[in-house]
Amino acid sequence: MLRQGQEGGQLSFSLSPAFWSGFHRRFWGRRGTVLSAPAGVPLVSADHVFARLVAASEHWGGADRSFVPELFVEHAQALTDIDRFLPTVADRSVAGWSARVAAQLKGRTFGFVVDDYHVHDELIWRRLRQFVRELYGVTGLPGEQAKATLFLGNYARTPFGLHRGRSDNFMFAVDGIKRIRAWPDAFFRDEPDLTNRLDYERYNPESVVLEARPGDVIYWPASYWHIGEDAGGPSIAISLALFMDPQPGADLAQTLEQEIATRSPGGRPRRPRAAKGIAAGVQRDLRTLRAIAHGPSLARALAADRLNRVTGAGFIRVPPAAPARVLVAGDVVRGDPEFPLRWVTVGDEIVCSANGHAIAVPADPRMPGLLRRLTSSEPLRVGDLMARYSGTVRRGAVEFTASRREIRTLLERLLALRAITVGP
Repeated sequence: MLRQGQEGGQLSFSLSPAFWSGFHRRFWGRRGTVLSAPAGVPLVSADHVFARLVAASEHWGGADRSFVPELFVEHAQALTDIDRFLPTVADRSVAGWSARVAAQLKGRTFGFVVDDYHVHDELIWRRLRQFVRELYGVTGLPGEQAKATLFLGNYARTPFGLHRGRSDNFMFAVDGIKRIRAWPDAFFRDEPDLTNRLDYERYNPESVVLEARPGDVIYWPASYWHIGEDAGGPSIAISLALFMDPQPGADLAQTLEQEIATRSPGGRPRRPRAAKGIAAGVQRDLRTLRAIAHGPSLARALAADRLNRVTGAGFIRVPPAAPARVLVAGDVVRGDPEFPLRWVTVGDEIVCSANGHAIAVPADPRMPGLLRRLTSSEPLRVGDLMARYSGTVRRGAVEFTASRREIRTLLERLLALRAITVGP
């Protein structure tokens, strides 16, 4: 199944177009299945997950609210004192942490769930993008979004019970045995609504049991009702949910909301005071919408959103940019042809995106040539790029000037966005 097994000495989780074509024909949107260790190894190790959770937990309660774990005790969600249950270096491993939590809960089972887990784990992010890259060649990008969720614990059944989502799902077993019990949607059409219920045992004979060991991947379509069950002890799994149905209205509304917020005093909406005030507010909002629609900011925002969906592999939330690094003239940089940066010209700017992050640069006529070179693995010396793409150039009546420092700054920004790497 693997396309190349290993690439550049690193594991590759990319599957071949032929594999995905056959998978799409037999399973996609139709029925569940288990892929037997498609990469030969688990997506990551339990020790890796533990280290990333410890790192993310260190920011719990601070200004960074991107890490929002959910703790379930039996079938109830804990909403207070979550910090007492977060992993620490002193736990030493997932097993040590689980034992401590079990002792704190006096033997009651627990589930630990982290939505958008890939935001906190760049390795997971890179490997999931590899996994879906050729799949998207068959299905297209998710119309809404892709997201990864971590499930960890010793719970007997999914804490929130039987349910049906809106996404096609791939669940990667990392540690322990992961079991999903599922039913096609048609089976429950004439039955009472069983959403978030646990009294489903009478339907078990007609269910499909999908069981995975570390390295295996479970797939089930969006139409399936499903629930996770205990298969003999604690487990760690990462679910990749692909929400394929497009949400154009919601996407546009969100972009407009962001643009309107930038034009409101302090970013806060004004409070209407009376009927006349409401009418005036409506007219003001209409003027704002007209100004946004006819100005360049909405076009830039829409272009950035669409480019980010492509370079972010359908993920709305992506890992943050890497820490800034200063480049010197002798440094050698390379692009990433596997996940290249993309760009489009919008008015007098070029909007370019890498790994789900967009930036805008002046529409200097030399810029597309530079960006094109940065999409390949060709080794490029920073000093050579600064010399070639700096200076002054004219296009019609417009003069563009770029200093060597500005070219270097652009390269540093692209390095932080992981569009390029630096090395020998």
